[in-house]
Amino acid sequence: MDTINYVEWAGYTASVIVAISLTMTSMIKLRWFNLFGSSIFTIYGFIIEAYPIALVNGFIVGVNIVFLFKMYHKKDYFTMLETDRNDPYFQSCLSFYKDQLITEYPEIESPLENESIILILRDMTVAGFCIGSIHNDTLSLKLDYATPPYRDFKTGKYLFEHNNNIFKQKGITRIIAIPPASHYYQYYKSVGFKEENRDGKKSFILNI
Repeated sequence: MDTINYVEWAGYTASVIVAISLTMTSMIKLRWFNLFGSSIFTIYGFIIEAYPIALVNGFIVGVNIVFLFKMYHKKDYFTMLETDRNDPYFQSCLSFYKDQLITEYPEIESPLENESIILILRDMTVAGFCIGSIHNDTLSLKLDYATPPYRDFKTGKYLFEHNNNIFKQKGITRIIAIPPASHYYQYYKSVGFKEENRDGKKSFILNI
């Protein structure tokens, strides 16, 4: 009886994981969650001798593995564009993502002193943009946003690790970010920032 209950719970768990995967905006997260859920479903199908369920989900496991392999080995083409608030293209991006941005960045529409705006393109599609204020040799990031399909840290690594000459050319030697929410912490650590406490707030510093 206990074994049967465990098997049933495995089926419920797999269903929940697959359902959650379909809510993911990041394709990599979607594939990983779906891979995990379909793997459990495959085992579940064999245990209850429902072989069609096992075979279909086994096939889905294979599809997810193939797509994840391609995602991690795909060579992306990145480029950056410096822009300003008067750029119609930037205004269109800001307007399109406004509903997502406004909760964490309520002052997003207010220009900054000595403002610097960078659009990051990935395969010629907008993958993110950042807005900061430059004071002497320091850039204080006020917004660092990755669009939902590109939240796999590659965009941040390109900007802050692999192509930070755009900052050096402006005389910037340090970047300071104060994340609006805790889910940014791992992101900043992954792209080379060091955690500090400034004025009672958790900050992340990158020395270029």
